[in-house]
Amino acid sequence: MNKFVFAVCGAKNYISQLAFSIERLKRFSRNEIIVVTDSRRNEIPISHENIIDIATPSEYNDHEASIFLKTSLHKILPYGHTYCYLDSDVVCLSEKVDEIFLHYSAPITFANDNAPFEYFSPHAMNCQCLENHAYHGEIIAKFKAEVSKRIVFSVQPATFCCDTCHLYGRLRWESLLSASRKCAGKIEMEKL
Repeated sequence: MNKFVFAVCGAKNYISQLAFSIERLKRFSRNEIIVVTDSRRNEIPISHENIIDIATPSEYNDHEASIFLKTSLHKILPYGHTYCYLDSDVVCLSEKVDEIFLHYSAPITFANDNAPFEYFSPHAMNCQCLENHAYHGEIIAKFKAEVSKRIVFSVQPATFCCDTCHLYGRLRWESLLSASRKCAGKIEMEKL
């Protein structure tokens, strides 16, 4: 049986992120969702029907306790199932989420982590952006190169194929623009 697993404890913002992630995952998947936590550390309670509560070493801070939980999943979870661990900031966007289990290769499979936006986004969105990936990459590379030189330039934003990609693209551009304001040069950009 396929099961999704989250391991979260501590600060309110992580528990809130988890609640949103679970809500989205339930919308698109029929697989069981398990949350592994140390409820004694949580600033707010986790609202979920399938929680495994594990006492973590008291000398650990919340971050260390979270790592302890994640690295102990092989001891905590029952054998005989296929599990997919998800970080609490992973948000499901389509019913294709269950296809992740088709990529399992024994004994364990790891996905790339901390991929940069310009690499990950075209693969994560359920749209036509992958075809435009090279164009997006060229624009972002130009932006980064020019910011690092601290000179004046103009960037023509990419045309996004759907509202979801437009939103994520706009947020990323705004983040890059905000960071660039620390530069001595002036950045001119058109609004998306």
